[in-house]
Amino acid sequence: MYEKGFRAYYGASPSILVKPDVNLTSEDFKENLILIGGPVANKITRELNTKLPIIFIYNKSWEVKRNPTAVHEFHAFLVSSDSIMELSLNGTTRAIGVSQVVRNPWNEDNFIIVIEGVDRYGTRRMLEEFSGLRSYTIIGESYREMGFYMTG
Repeated sequence: MYEKGFRAYYGASPSILVKPDVNLTSEDFKENLILIGGPVANKITRELNTKLPIIFIYNKSWEVKRNPTAVHEFHAFLVSSDSIMELSLNGTTRAIGVSQVVRNPWNEDNFIIVIEGVDRYGTRRMLEEFSGLRSYTIIGESYREMGFYMTG
């Protein structure tokens, strides 16, 4: 259904090329990318980690931290079954993983979707839960955080 709608709107089906991170060429870096795996499993994610709006840090275990200096405007919300609360951008949180969308630093006309977990099981869960309707999502054991930011 999605492909049929895409073809009707754009006139062609999207072309998707799947490559391991170690096989990407300098030209590949300039395309729209989907990076799967955290900074331990994916060398491109590791290279981008400190420049992303949500970064992974190791503090006896993997945690995620909001990095508001990476973007122009940043808003974070904790969503539970009975409320939505805006969060401070400081501090770290233990999480299963994060998915986020950023401008491609090698070609500002394109985007990168980063889907990563604190381990392979977290990455798998993030893939199952992925939705491109927000700038980022963090999933913890008992919570879900989502937010929006604006890039340059």
